[in-house]
Amino acid sequence: MSNNKPKINKFTAIEVDKETIQIGFKYNVEIVKAVGKLNYRIYNRDNHLWKIYKTEVLKFINSIKAIENVDVTELRKWITSSKISEPEIVIKDFSYMDKKPFKHQLSGCKFLLKEKKALLADEMGGGKTMTSILACENINGKKLIVCPASLKLNWQKEIKIVNKNATIYVVNGEGYQLSKIELNDYIIMNYDMVSKYLIKILTTDYEVIILDESHYIKGVKNTGKPSSHRAKAVLEIKDNINYRFELTGTPIPNHTKDIYNQLKFIDSPIAKNFFDFASKYCDPSQSIYGWCFDGSSNREELNEKLQQKMLRRLKKDLLDLPEKNRSFIPLNVNLREYNNLVNEYMENRSTYMTQGEHLVKLNAMRMEIAYLKIKDSIEIAENILEQDQQVVIITNFQRVVDKLKEKFIDVCCTITGSDSVEAREKSIDDFQSGDKKVIICNVIAGGVGVTLTASQTILFNDYDWCSSSMIQCEDRIHRIGQKKKCNIYYMTANGTIDEKITKMLSEKLENINKVIDNEEDGNFFEEVIKNFNKL
Repeated sequence: MSNNKPKINKFTAIEVDKETIQIGFKYNVEIVKAVGKLNYRIYNRDNHLWKIYKTEVLKFINSIKAIENVDVTELRKWITSSKISEPEIVIKDFSYMDKKPFKHQLSGCKFLLKEKKALLADEMGGGKTMTSILACENINGKKLIVCPASLKLNWQKEIKIVNKNATIYVVNGEGYQLSKIELNDYIIMNYDMVSKYLIKILTTDYEVIILDESHYIKGVKNTGKPSSHRAKAVLEIKDNINYRFELTGTPIPNHTKDIYNQLKFIDSPIAKNFFDFASKYCDPSQSIYGWCFDGSSNREELNEKLQQKMLRRLKKDLLDLPEKNRSFIPLNVNLREYNNLVNEYMENRSTYMTQGEHLVKLNAMRMEIAYLKIKDSIEIAENILEQDQQVVIITNFQRVVDKLKEKFIDVCCTITGSDSVEAREKSIDDFQSGDKKVIICNVIAGGVGVTLTASQTILFNDYDWCSSSMIQCEDRIHRIGQKKKCNIYYMTANGTIDEKITKMLSEKLENINKVIDNEEDGNFFEEVIKNFNKL
């Protein structure tokens, strides 16, 4: 009589540190698949063990329940440890605030405090600034806020809403004064100042750093090194600071690789090696010029990995905001000069043109179209004003800003790259109070961190190449504080590249930043180049 009892696959488990253990088992393809679904796992080829988080032990055990003849006794010892390692986060009572935090802001605050190094990627308009300040108020020590220059005064105002007694030093032209640093709880500076005052920042004892609009550090070379001074400087100071919070509604503005530096800043396990990251998630291709990592691949897996250190919530799930009503307004304009530009482009176009050369030609066309649409934009804006409403007008071009200012000189204000931080803040206050009825913004300066909820209407005179930039602009009016249905008008010139952009835009606007939301990117410049002859 033969004894053919099945062999038991018995797990081993060895503690590595307070967060991780190494597990071992006899090779089984189904078990390996289950390990592959964990947020964090590293295989050691020397001892054939997998390193995983203690907090994922229970999840792992549940995922292999259906596999026969496994013994997880050693693993179960770590389930209790998982629970112990995640104490409940208790935060201050903020009921004293005049502007009470939303529930999702309090839960976001707990998330940041629990993770310590994390990316808060709530959709634009969800109140990320307030969420991070609530977290800061639960941490002793100095806080460094790094943000776009246009948002420094807004941060100062928001901090005072949470803690009117907070001491705040906004670093401006006078430089980084150590005497002022020592006397203040919060230090606010723009990105370009980080590299300028790098040594002084490194020698200051900060407990918290917040990167607002953290996609500003997106630049990365094919070697994995940061490609901008701001990214290089920010990554240099990170290791001296215990709490690192990143805030952005668009972690991936154009390409999947845009998130790499942000993940590196918060010590994400998938950002330890750029080539490994890019090979897996950036759909690499090679040409005579070298590697290109501008694509996107394995999106579902990346989305799952991002959840480990990222909190992403959509406004529709957080707030009872009014709906958006988008309209694409077709216009007939004089195309004589535009067609001349098109003919010149097509005659000189070649496969050897760089993206920069394409961009120069296509931007000349966009500028011409934008100028031709001003008359119609003014007509719609005037109609809105006649109904005793306010309007936000968006453009990419200073020439358009100047022309619109001429028309609305007595009732308008601006938010552009040429306006000082103080001038922008005054424009926002004047518009929100109703003193000015029209606010003219360029896409970059008016696209982030600005609240313009006094208006329920935003009018795009012209388009940007990136749909996420336009969504950011839309959400200047569609955010906390908006009570009315939002009307969004896109002016579209018939017979031009506007029509192609409109088609792609209408397809992508509803699900912007699709890698983050487990979908796809929002940039369409390359597609316009590729299909220009079909326009």
